[in-house]
Amino acid sequence: MTEDAPPPDWYAVDEAYLRHHLSCLVCAAAGKNPDLQRCPQGQELWDAYNQAGEPPHFLWLRRQPPRTKA
Repeated sequence: MTEDAPPPDWYAVDEAYLRHHLSCLVCAAAGKNPDLQRCPQGQELWDAYNQAGEPPHFLWLRRQPPRTKA
């Protein structure tokens, strides 16, 4: 991903990773224990998931613009 490219669609990346995670015992174990490694496909999906940014429905994570005095 280049700096000019927008982040991937969070919902698509989330769905792809979860679909894989639920069917891969290696990735499921790595999800529970950060000392374990994901399989190559799962790691690629996990990296894309992390690059997609914060979930868009987590509104409390968005920075609020500073209030200006009227």
